[in-house]
Amino acid sequence: MAMKGRHWNYNTNTPDSQLISFLEQQALSVQKRVREATGVSILKTVYYSAEYGWNVSAVMDFIINHMPTQRRTLVRY
Repeated sequence: MAMKGRHWNYNTNTPDSQLISFLEQQALSVQKRVREATGVSILKTVYYSAEYGWNVSAVMDFIINHMPTQRRTLVRY
């Protein structure tokens, strides 16, 4: 829902630089709030658009790469 479809390049199906900047700012804000509330530091944030199918594979890769190795063979996509 970030920016509600504004700053999306429909020709390349990617966010433009203004939207990327907004997403980076939001990610930093979430990281800061989580650290303040829990003491846990988030090292990497992955953002995506399910609606446009952008960067969804990065989310899946992140999830799989952080699963216990013995469980990874059960995941297929």
